[in-house]
Amino acid sequence: MLLVLFFAARRGFLVLDRAWLMSLGKFLLTVIIAAAFWLSRASAVQLSPRCISMTS
Repeated sequence: MLLVLFFAARRGFLVLDRAWLMSLGKFLLTVIIAAAFWLSRASAVQLSPRCISMTS
């Protein structure tokens, strides 16, 4: 998606202004935070003693 936006802006089909860049930055920050929470939750589930005791 980012490559498509980059090439569209480069060719002049998309005008990058401050508001658009702020919106894109918020979206990327949200995706990064969501991925970090998901990864931390996944690692916590794998290391949880409750899960270890359920398998034995």
